Order: sequence, then C-alpha cells, then structure tokens
Amino acid sequence: MRCAALFALLSTVAISQEAARDRGFGRVTDKDGKPWVGAEVHLMHRPHASIADPKFGDTLLLKTDAKGQFKAQLLVGAAYSAWAIGPVEADGSYRITALKTDAVLRSPILLKEGNRQYVRKVRPVLHESWNGHEPLRWRASIEGNQRIGLGQWLIADADGILTLPRWPGRYQFLQAWANDWLAYRLGFTTSETFAKQYGLTLGSKSAKPTDKNVRAQLQAVHELDIPPRRVRDLELTDEKTGAPIADARILIETMPFDLQAHRSSDQGIVHAVYAHDVEVVKRVPFRWLILPPANAEYSLNPTSYKSDDPPVMARQLPDGRTLDGRLLLAGEPVASVPLMLDGSIGSGNGGSWFGVDPRVIPTDPNGTFHVRGRTERYPFRLIAALSPTMRKTLSRDKDWPVAPLAVLHWESSKLPAKLGDIHLESLRGIDVQVTQPDGSPTGSIPVLLTRVGLGSDAPSDPVRVYTDRRGHVRVLAPSSDSVLVHAVTEHGAAWQRLDANSDTVDLRIDPNHVAKIQVVDQQGKPIAGGSLGIVTIDSWGEGDKDLITSMGRMCMVHAFSRMRCRLDANGIGTLIVPMLNASLDLSVDAKGVNARDHLRWQKAVDEPVTIVVERTNGK
Repeated sequence: MRCAALFALLSTVAISQEAARDRGFGRVTDKDGKPWVGAEVHLMHRPHASIADPKFGDTLLLKTDAKGQFKAQLLVGAAYSAWAIGPVEADGSYRITALKTDAVLRSPILLKEGNRQYVRKVRPVLHESWNGHEPLRWRASIEGNQRIGLGQWLIADADGILTLPRWPGRYQFLQAWANDWLAYRLGFTTSETFAKQYGLTLGSKSAKPTDKNVRAQLQAVHELDIPPRRVRDLELTDEKTGAPIADARILIETMPFDLQAHRSSDQGIVHAVYAHDVEVVKRVPFRWLILPPANAEYSLNPTSYKSDDPPVMARQLPDGRTLDGRLLLAGEPVASVPLMLDGSIGSGNGGSWFGVDPRVIPTDPNGTFHVRGRTERYPFRLIAALSPTMRKTLSRDKDWPVAPLAVLHWESSKLPAKLGDIHLESLRGIDVQVTQPDGSPTGSIPVLLTRVGLGSDAPSDPVRVYTDRRGHVRVLAPSSDSVLVHAVTEHGAAWQRLDANSDTVDLRIDPNHVAKIQVVDQQGKPIAGGSLGIVTIDSWGEGDKDLITSMGRMCMVHAFSRMRCRLDANGIGTLIVPMLNASLDLSVDAKGVNARDHLRWQKAVDEPVTIVVERTNGK
C-alpha cells in the first residue's frame, strides 16, 4: 500500500533509448473467440508495486490488426499489465478485456473480451457545512491492484458532472480531496453483472439497483450526497519530555491506496478535514501512521481512531532508530533513486493493521538516504529500483540482463545505523538460469528470491524478477546471506538454496511439481467450476527447517504463481506445488462448498489424486 503523492517527490530519470528490448506479441479475441480488430491495447510495466513514476517503467499503446494480433518491443526482464479496450458506444458502454498481469516478452499475451462496462457519470452534491470552506477536488483511482496504480484528477463540466475514466476492473473509486487531505471516497461499479450483485456503488451505503433495469441506472448520472464536513486533530508529543513534536509526517489510511501525507504544526497538531460517514468509520477505522521528523529519531507509530473517539487525540512517540547510507554507481552518487522498505510496522491501537512500511524514500542529490523510525521488533529489507539506464550501466555482459530491483540489504532487524557507501557495481550478482525439463532454455519466467532463516515477523513477499528469452537474469544483492531462489512454470517448478559463497543458480524445471487433483463430494460427484488453491505448505520428515519456513511464508501470501486453479466439469484442476515431500493445506470454494483438506505430495502421478469434501447445502 503506497501513496501516489509520495512518488511526486522523486525526480525524473530519463529512460535510455538503448534500454534492452525484445519482441512481445499477443492476440485479442471477442467473447466468441473471434479476432477483435482495431482493439486498443494497453501495456504497462512497473518495476515494483511502490513505483508509479512511469520513467522507471514503460507504457505502450497499440492497435490490433485484421487478425486481432499486436506486436511490441518490450523491456527485457520486465513484466507488464495488459488489457484491451474499445470505443464508447451510443449507450455509454464499451468493450473491454479482463486485466492480465505478468505479461512478458516471447510469450503470447492472450486477451479475451469480458463483460461490457459503462462510463459512470457522477454529480456530487455537497452538504451545506462545506460552504465557505476549502473547495473539494476530485480524483479517480483503481484500488486492489498495486501493479497498475492508476489515478487521474477530474474536472467537472458546466453541469457539475464528473466522468470517470475507462479503466479495467469491475469498479473504481472516486475520491474527494480537501486541499491535500483525502476527505471522502466511494466505489462505483462499472459492469451490469457486478452491479446486480454488489450494487451501483461500493461503500457503507451501497446503492442497490432500484429495479431490474440496472443498465439504465448505470447509464444515468449518479447524484452523490457528500456527508457533512468534520474536523479531527491529532496532537503529537515526546514520550519523555511531553514537548510537542513539529514537522512529523503523518500518513492517513482509510482503505488500501487511500494514503495521504501531512505534517504536524509547530504545536505538534495535525489538522484533519474529512466528510464524516459514521458507518464507514465504525466499520473501517481511519489509521494514522506517524513518521518521525527529519531532525529526530522517533519510532513509527501506527494508531487509529473511530467515530466515538474525542475530537483531539494525543499520541506520545517513543524513541526510534535512523538508518543512513549513500548510493553510488561507477564511483558517482546516484540521485533520485527510489528506495522501498518491505517489512511490517505492526498494528495500531484497536488492532488496525498497516502491513508493510508504505514509504518510498528517494536518494538526495548526494546519493544519501535516511530511513527513520524503524524498530528492532520488525525486520525489513531495503530495495532500490533501477532505471533502464542504470541497468545498462551495471550489465557486465549482454547475456545476463540486470533485474530492475536491487536488494541493498535483506530483511533484518539488526542492521547497523550507518550503512555507509553502497556501490551498486560491488553488490553480489546472482546469475539465475531457468531451463525446461529437457534442458532447453525457457524465457520470461518469474523468479522469486528471499533470504533464508528469518523469523515470523520478517516480510513474506519475496523479490520477484523475470528472466529474458534465454532464461537468464542477474539479481544484485548483498554477498553475506543464504538465499532461496525459486521458479515456477506451467510445466513444473524448481528451487535451490544458494549459499553466500556461490553466485550461480541453474534451475531445471521438474515436472514432479505438477499436481493434478480431482475434487468430489461424499457421493463421488465432481465439484465442477469451483476454485482449488494451496493455502500453506509444510514438509514431513527431515529437512532444512529454515528453507521450509521460507517456503511456507511465501505460500501464505500467494507469492508462487499457479497455486490456485479452476476445477473443470470433472472436478479436476492442476496446481504447481512449490516443493516436493510436502503437506498441502488446500481450500475448495464452489457453490455450496467451502472446505479445507490436507494432502501429502511426493511427486507427480499419472492419474489425478482425489480429495473428498462435504457440500454445505447437502446438494
């Protein structure tokens, strides 16, 4: 969960015209499987969920030909989000495909038309309490898919009507901003099917269609009543002295991606302006993340408030720790490089969970950075995003492209306070090669890397990079740690533990990781059309406990691809099991079925393995 406002702090870094690219191609079909001619294809690459600055990624706009096909030159080692869209028709609807993530070069990008979506139009109606105060600004955003991170400011027409953009997904959010404060938000569904199920809007008071003519209501202008204007203050003081803390930065979160940055006054006060919706605040309390000021070392302080909290809340900040360093390339400081901190910051009062540290910290003109407010209780890792220009400079030979993410330090709670000078070219280069079961190269494969031997508080999400068409990728990382390297394809999986004194990994995909499973009920009837997935994984017998723990943590956040599948008419689905000799915790979700089961997996077999579940409705 990252704040788009933070990205504006990053200086622009030009993409080299010589950045390595290779052939990408795909096809767009309509609902009947026929070529969709003239479809507008969008391809968007972001090196990390935190980086919305397009100059660190790539955005392409294409048209399909008479066969519904398209071609593009894609960045080597990069994954793209892809979708196709058609023009707006007379009834306000438009054709659009489902969003495809992890689209890569040298592998067909197949897009198929989904349900029609409608252009939503909204006329905000302000409560009288907003009169005479700051004017509201309006912004559309997509939530729930960090790899896209779309956002756009909107301007109302002469009739006060806002038109939401045409984006992939079944809904998008409209935000109201009072100056730099996110005051209100509401989701708007865009497809007829989704609106029938969940309503015309998504929020505390979802607007259900008033009659069967859902289409007409999607086409109509939605009159949106904005709740009354409210004010709430947060007072920050030093835990030891009681003195006010000025210039502390506050991140406010109401839901994922609704993050905003504010600063405390000289009196230690943060002045919040918002549209008060009692039901929303009771159900999803606002969450505050207090970041220490530049000249002090206070801990990150997650907290929250509900509708019945006092208008002014006081928070005392305990001591924290600052992590300093400098980033250099070819002996020269590197400015404006975004650094991400993957790792938990804990929960606030009331149990509100912030998840990972949401900050993006750019290096200054001297290449230096200051990470403030971390505590030893919550480990984290420090990652730098590399522009295509930097990757080209760091590439020692053309056969091993450098990944767009460099690990400066793996997750650890005991990092030194001073990291000193970090020379990017002196980092350990881990050369990964992925091959098919027969030893032939396999290109554009996702590769996961994580440090081995971490506690339960360490970040579960691994670093994800992609190979080139030869199955090669080089990842820059610290030299003193043991690393788990894992790759998954439709043909199986492979993994290896890489010790600190080794820099080369050769992963040959093993088909024994392919698990074909049939799900039936107690009468032997197949559970057709349901969803089958791996919830977590463990090992039986002797084994590398640290390695098993790392595998299990990545399973819990679904880091591995192909851990979930759709059951066919015979109740059969195919999963890729991350490791062999494993105990799988499986979930089955279907109409009338919500079950869990355990399965021991040793290796692939010719016939599907059958598991039996109970139907909750008895049918």
